[in-house]
Amino acid sequence: MAKAAVRGLLMRHRRGTLSKKDFTPLWLEIYRRKEGLDSVPEYMVVICNFGSWDVVYAESTPAMINMKARWAPAIQAVAVTELLG
Repeated sequence: MAKAAVRGLLMRHRRGTLSKKDFTPLWLEIYRRKEGLDSVPEYMVVICNFGSWDVVYAESTPAMINMKARWAPAIQAVAVTELLG
């Protein structure tokens, strides 16, 4: 299923990002489940880089925060490497 279709079915709107595609070749897009859907997971996290993407899920806000904390060092390293070129 295409990324846009997954977003449309499950998620209400983008809740945030970790980095941005204009600044680094690796970033996260975070989406929250639509209102009225009581199933787990609550968040969908799209791990993006130039040319590919993977989707992972976080069942709750603490799990999503933990996921962001785990990905932050990798994204920071990519950003620094990109700046140093």
